Amino acid sequence: MLAYFFRIGLYGALLLFPALFAFAQKDQLYEGRYQNEVGEQGQARFYYYQPRKSDEKILNGDFYFAVTYTDSVQQNVLVKKVYDGAYQKNQKHGDWNYDFKEYKILLQDIENLNLQYDINGTYTNIQGAYNEGIPIGEWIYREDSMQDSQYLRTVRRGIANFSNGQLTGAFVFSNKSETGFDVQGYFNEAGRMHEQWEIRYPSDSIIIEEVRSYQNGFLTSIVRINELTGRVMDSLVYDSVQERLQILDSGAKPKDFSVSEQGFGLLFDHGYTSNSVKYTRQQPGNSVIQQALNNFVSVDLKIDEIQGRKPVQLAATSRFKYDVSEEEKEAIQQLNIQVDSLSAQVIPLARNEVFELNRQRSDSLTLAFTYFRELDRQLTILDSVAAFMQTPQYQYVNPQILYDDSLSFARKTDTIEYVVDGEPKQHIIRLPGEPYDSTSLPIRLKQYVSSISDFTQPKIALVISELKSIEIEGVNRALEEKISQKHKQVDSLYARVGQATSANDAPRSISDIVYQNFVNGRVNQLERQYSQAENFMAKQQIGDSIYAVLDTLETLHTYLDTIPKYVRLVDNTYTEKTFDPYTFSYDFTRRVKKDLYKRAAENLYQHLLVELAQERNYHQLVPRAQEIVALLDRLMELSGENTRALERRLRRTRNPQEIKELIGLA
Repeated sequence: MLAYFFRIGLYGALLLFPALFAFAQKDQLYEGRYQNEVGEQGQARFYYYQPRKSDEKILNGDFYFAVTYTDSVQQNVLVKKVYDGAYQKNQKHGDWNYDFKEYKILLQDIENLNLQYDINGTYTNIQGAYNEGIPIGEWIYREDSMQDSQYLRTVRRGIANFSNGQLTGAFVFSNKSETGFDVQGYFNEAGRMHEQWEIRYPSDSIIIEEVRSYQNGFLTSIVRINELTGRVMDSLVYDSVQERLQILDSGAKPKDFSVSEQGFGLLFDHGYTSNSVKYTRQQPGNSVIQQALNNFVSVDLKIDEIQGRKPVQLAATSRFKYDVSEEEKEAIQQLNIQVDSLSAQVIPLARNEVFELNRQRSDSLTLAFTYFRELDRQLTILDSVAAFMQTPQYQYVNPQILYDDSLSFARKTDTIEYVVDGEPKQHIIRLPGEPYDSTSLPIRLKQYVSSISDFTQPKIALVISELKSIEIEGVNRALEEKISQKHKQVDSLYARVGQATSANDAPRSISDIVYQNFVNGRVNQLERQYSQAENFMAKQQIGDSIYAVLDTLETLHTYLDTIPKYVRLVDNTYTEKTFDPYTFSYDFTRRVKKDLYKRAAENLYQHLLVELAQERNYHQLVPRAQEIVALLDRLMELSGENTRALERRLRRTRNPQEIKELIGLA
């Protein structure tokens, strides 16, 4: 039920006039300065009474409040508001009229001390009625635009109908502004969205005409049409909803579901996940509908926001209600206990860094690690679902949709895919116990978790035994942690590497090559050796090598990140602007010391980049990068020297080593 309250704070203003108040319940008139609950100040005229032995002032009778102020930021904006209606025992009652005017005054000139100006702005009018604070009857919203001191057209207009606080009958709203939209639909007597709804709104560069079909609050289809071409963009049918409605329309009385008497929000939900197309497809149109609805009750919504009250539900949809038996309730409780118990055993192992680093120690350990990671994912979902099943909202969710969208892994057989020494492998899991023949989702999930727990216990024992063995062998946990942190740092640095788009961006491509060669290649190879090493000393040596490679890559990245910027600086230094006699401007650019630039900044630079890309010894990576930086340093030094003789010698050679010697790098 919709109820809007505009309780105006009398205490600050009325207490300034104690002489006006009497202790009788007779209505008294107040005229004077007043501040309402949203902080607006103006002149008011209203009636009130004060109960005996109480300081409370109860609004009762006609109410008129006028506000005029200039915008605190834009001083040339004038705002005028009028609230005109009546109260009955502090509740809005009878006809109300809201007039809001906003003028932007544009000063044009001053002539003979007379201002010449234009006025732009908007005029908004909302007319409606209340019965003891609840909207009733027809409500009309209108907003006109003003330009150059003349009203031009109606920008927004809408009609809504209320019955005892619920929207009923036809609903129309049109917004002709630049970001405009149109909404046309119908609410049944229970306030549910019904029959055909048409929504028109802009999306990117096109206008979408969205046609929805509702049946007493149940959304059955959405069709989106490109307004310009008239072609259907997409069509979405809520088939499971239609199937259930057909069952009900046939007169059958299904045992597993019924129609809830409760009304729900604008988003129609049958148990869809937030990334489901049946969920996301509604969102753009819902946003438009909500904007249209809010215009009619914008005054009351603002007060609700300031007072921290939950916004009133304007549009209502329906949902099916699925009965939850006592057996299912007991199964849900047991499911939560089972999930918590299994999670406590599995998750610490699935997220164990030593387990991850040593996963390739054997085929069985690799399989166990992959299985535990998958089980970790499943248990996270099951924990969320089991908790949700204990809430009242669960009874409004289609169990089949919940299973299909989130729980399809809960079956008797599954296939685990994993990789050992680069070779893809598969392992089929067949869980123990009887087949899941129950149609009840809570009972099926309880059976699944029970089976998966029985199946997992031997694997938990295997992993714990292996990890103890690794610990006994004296694996240096500090080194493994250091390697893990360094690995993350290197991955983070090189994750930003993309493909080169020009010669100046070549180091980005080089970074990609280096990462592939040394992380995906050399480091992975060392990690396999590390996992398979049998004694402490061998592990220590391999671990040190892994860390050394990663540390080198981290240092190298500093150079690779700097080189492109340095190359652009060199390029700018060896470029100058000259006078262009054809355009009479200095927009003509030319290369200075072009022979030096050609041999060193282009030929030798590219040669050094290729050497870096082809380097397979990680010890030489940083020296290679340093040699490139040294070349760029030398070019900056030579930019200010007389290099005519040097350039004559450079013209006679293309040999990289000779170029190094000539410019003083060798």
